[in-house]
Amino acid sequence: MICFPTLILAQEKNDALDTIYIEYMNEQLSVKVDVDNDIETFTANENGIEFKIKPNIDYRTELSVHYRFISFKLGFSPHLFTNFDQENKGKTKVFKMETDFYIKKWIQTLSYSQTKGFYSPDFPVPDDYPTDYLILDELKTYIYKGVTRFRFNENYSIKAITTQTEIQRKSAGTFIPSLSYSYNRLVNNATNQKLNTLSFVLSAGYLHSFVINKKIGSR
Repeated sequence: MICFPTLILAQEKNDALDTIYIEYMNEQLSVKVDVDNDIETFTANENGIEFKIKPNIDYRTELSVHYRFISFKLGFSPHLFTNFDQENKGKTKVFKMETDFYIKKWIQTLSYSQTKGFYSPDFPVPDDYPTDYLILDELKTYIYKGVTRFRFNENYSIKAITTQTEIQRKSAGTFIPSLSYSYNRLVNNATNQKLNTLSFVLSAGYLHSFVINKKIGSR
């Protein structure tokens, strides 16, 4: 009897927020597990020789939790179902955390990632080198990144395609400009080398969701 009026009030609040374009699910908690191959690589130049530097991983797993206006993500790279050949390529450790804030038309993303252990697949190692590839096991990268986005059309639901905590009930599209900014720090403890970079990227795009009926939609 105590909880019943509270439940009714929450339902009335959600109904008041719903529009003909967007259905809000503010009382729902969304949990997702994603797998991607968005792995950062680098290019270096040593004595006129250009070669790639990459971590010894093929994919990254990300666990995310979404509730109302906030999302939190935790990324890692499990050594499962893949032959990483750590003897010749070294060992890589990856950690990433990210949070998203949805405030009216604004979407703010803040993230931190750390990677330790890289190798070069094409650096010409001498014949007496102990492994087949150049291993940079003391090379670490630290990336602090932020992305600020703005959606012009309030009838378009970003969360319907990112967190599934809203439902697009009627077709709509929006123009979305974004500003990305990051601070990158590379440290090689084996050679006492350090590199700090700061980058800004301004971009824009258009998103549209086609809703065929209440149960079928496409993007």
